[in-house]
Amino acid sequence: MTQRMLVWMAFAVFLLLANSLAGGQTPLGPEFTYQGQIRDDGVPIDVNSDLQFRLFPASTGGTQIGSTLTRSAVPVVNGLFSVQLDFGAAAFNGQARWLEVAARSPAGSGIFTTLAPRQPITGVPYALQTRGLFVDSGLNVGIGTNSPGTKLHVKGGGEGIRVEGSTVGAANQASVTFTDSGGTRIGYVGDGSTGDTNVFLASDAGDSSLVTSAGRVLTAKSNGRVGIGTTDPDSALHVLQASGITIGSRAAFGGHTGLIMALTAEFDGQAWLQAIKAAGSAWGEILINPYTGKVGVGTWAPIGGLHVNAEPVTYGGTLTLEGATHSYIAFFPQGTAGGRKAWFGFGGAHTNEISLWNDAGGNINLVTAPGAATRVNVLEIAGADLAERFPTSEALQPGMVVAIDPD
Repeated sequence: MTQRMLVWMAFAVFLLLANSLAGGQTPLGPEFTYQGQIRDDGVPIDVNSDLQFRLFPASTGGTQIGSTLTRSAVPVVNGLFSVQLDFGAAAFNGQARWLEVAARSPAGSGIFTTLAPRQPITGVPYALQTRGLFVDSGLNVGIGTNSPGTKLHVKGGGEGIRVEGSTVGAANQASVTFTDSGGTRIGYVGDGSTGDTNVFLASDAGDSSLVTSAGRVLTAKSNGRVGIGTTDPDSALHVLQASGITIGSRAAFGGHTGLIMALTAEFDGQAWLQAIKAAGSAWGEILINPYTGKVGVGTWAPIGGLHVNAEPVTYGGTLTLEGATHSYIAFFPQGTAGGRKAWFGFGGAHTNEISLWNDAGGNINLVTAPGAATRVNVLEIAGADLAERFPTSEALQPGMVVAIDPD
């Protein structure tokens, strides 16, 4: 066999179009069919031959791509032969490729002779890799990468994927839909409705969740409830976080106006509400203890139903009661169902008189500790005389002087 052997007619049929697969069929790999003709001094040969195939990035020179493929005892009839070649999908990265063929004929005799020229690879083989689109043997598609790690792998800077609708403005729809194997929609992301420009994260049956490295930080349930820090909210908005809720800016309590609300175990399961001044100092705390019903203002440890811990201000005092016409404290010792039993304050409209009133009809007692005195600057008793009984050692007669023994 001489160097005058030629190879012509490079590619005939390449069954590489992955998009032609029907559901359930075996995926096509990167193997393709190569057909050619061998002539010796212009005469087609008719003898089984050994063939070698190498892939290069140029018509001459260049570094070989992949390994050498050898096909032994290939039938050659009237110079024509057909073989299956597989250099792997990674060999086709969108750049030009040339195939170099060497032959030994008859098979098993002599040395391989490299045929010239190299044959350019064009057309269908690049269905595996077309202008940056790569499909591996597992049918994973890579855009901008030859090593797709999933069914669709996009690699590149800036905008990666764009979903564009067919119209403009509120009438447009553009979304990504998720279905099960039966075609039933599970949910979608995008503008799924006409008449608005809203973008939705929608679940047709289950929950919608926002997940970070900390887990499911926000869960929107199918019943309309929203949980933050919990996947099982028991109200319209259920926040389960040690840091609570911030409205405005916390910013280390400085420089911003805001409102902080928290329900936290940090203070023995108590809830606290704090308003922040723009200057950064706190206006004061309102603490509600959900276990004892105590309310603390300015204190974390209320000892009564209402515990106010604050220095009095001018006229305002420590606790201020303000009304448009009345201002008083009412007492219901038997609950509201038992009715009001007493009140203390300004009970009349626009009056300057303060009253301590017993609605129940009982006594009003002023009691001090033993040895202490109850003092009043002026005591006026209207409609009755003031009388007090004293024990005496003998009968009293008119005109007698009586001395009261303090013992």
